[in-house]
Amino acid sequence: LSLYPIQYRATDPASPTSRQPRLAVLQTSRRIYNEVSKHLYNDVVLRFQVFPEYQYRSWLTVESNAGTRWHLQDLGDAVSRGFGKLPYEKLRGIQVEIDAPCRRDPGQIACLWKKCLDLAGLLGQADRGLPNLEIHLKDSTSAKWSVDGEPQKSVAVNRVKSNPPRDSFIDRSNEQTYIINEDYQIALTAFHRLRNVQAAKVYLPEDMVCDNEFAYNMETVLVRQV
Repeated sequence: LSLYPIQYRATDPASPTSRQPRLAVLQTSRRIYNEVSKHLYNDVVLRFQVFPEYQYRSWLTVESNAGTRWHLQDLGDAVSRGFGKLPYEKLRGIQVEIDAPCRRDPGQIACLWKKCLDLAGLLGQADRGLPNLEIHLKDSTSAKWSVDGEPQKSVAVNRVKSNPPRDSFIDRSNEQTYIINEDYQIALTAFHRLRNVQAAKVYLPEDMVCDNEFAYNMETVLVRQV
């Protein structure tokens, strides 16, 4: 897996040997690889973009700050293309951008949670830990993480409510049998399995009024050593 756009030798383009990438020398010696890869990766930031809509054979996109971009079909596709064995600990950082789901389509938050859970599973394969990790919850032109400043809620679970209903759109008629989960907490909970992150930061939308203790506790859990 090359995190940079591949550059080829400026020789005869018809020659098969002219199409060998310059980084192929790293495959000839483990010692060379270990030395060079320190400098090869330490300026790289990978940005994972997660979208809430379901599309067949479409999971998420990855982009490096060097300009390389991948569209991954699913977790298996990511592993087969080398993302499972990437030396993440050598990277400068990882950014995860999660687009807000549409509250009128509860299936989107379920799809988003599954995508985030698989992404956490992929990053969790880094047995030497992860570099600086930033998680950004992003509003889009079609959906926001908040409604009138309050965290958006799309789904209910079958637990006794501790608070009276506040949202006439999503609250159920039987207020004793359902409690509404906030969408941003559902998405972020998928990453609770990660540990050994060098530094973690969760960015919530500025216009969303909520208890930041959840985000702070998550940051603390991610950097916990195991």
